[in-house]
Amino acid sequence: MIRSVTIDDLPRIYAIAYRALVECVGLKQGIAEEFVEALKRDSEDYLSDQLAGVYLVFESNNQVLGFVLVKDFWNLNSLYVDPDFHRKGIARNL
Repeated sequence: MIRSVTIDDLPRIYAIAYRALVECVGLKQGIAEEFVEALKRDSEDYLSDQLAGVYLVFESNNQVLGFVLVKDFWNLNSLYVDPDFHRKGIARNL
């Protein structure tokens, strides 16, 4: 199921992004942490209505498996899928 992000989703979103950056992209932990910190700022801005865009999660069995953040309705900012669920069509659906 695809739905809008809620504040309760944020810890899982940050964990997915960090894990994907380290395990799949091969970033060093410190650099991955910087990316996640930027994502946290964007998330806070979006949820406080300071950032226009779309922020969606893909959820299955009450577990967030991926997410997308599009700024200003045209700028793809973040698209991550839990590495355990790659190649399942989640990103395509988002």
